[in-house]
Amino acid sequence: GWPTTGIITQGPLGAFDHGPLHLNAIDIGSTGNPPIYSPYDGMVSEIHDCTLDGDCSRGWGGYGNSVIIKLEEGGLALFGHLSVIMVTAGQPIFKGDQIGIMGTTGVSTGTHLHFELRGLPLAPPYIPVEISPANCDLPNIPCNPRSI
Repeated sequence: GWPTTGIITQGPLGAFDHGPLHLNAIDIGSTGNPPIYSPYDGMVSEIHDCTLDGDCSRGWGGYGNSVIIKLEEGGLALFGHLSVIMVTAGQPIFKGDQIGIMGTTGVSTGTHLHFELRGLPLAPPYIPVEISPANCDLPNIPCNPRSI
């Protein structure tokens, strides 16, 4: 499943992409602060709580409050810009466990989740459906699927 609910506002390719360093990333935006769940089994390998160091605007890739999960399938999943982190480094994670709450910490223009896979493709079976880059090229039109 998806890690949260909302609309995909930036995709892996197209005019609204994250650039060449983030080809396996999407942003999922929301008007509220929905919970963030792990879509995978694994272990929390790192957390960055920018509220502890007092500076959420820089460092750690600009992702603000962030969690990285090492997946059982191999690879890593990064969840960025959280308002609240609800896990600790070294903690086992199972599919469906809540890891945090969506926010806008770090370098962010609004409430969203930065969801990135490292070492795995941003495609099925690691996400529920294929994301269509063509739908990311038009202003104000979310990537397909429109709503998750």
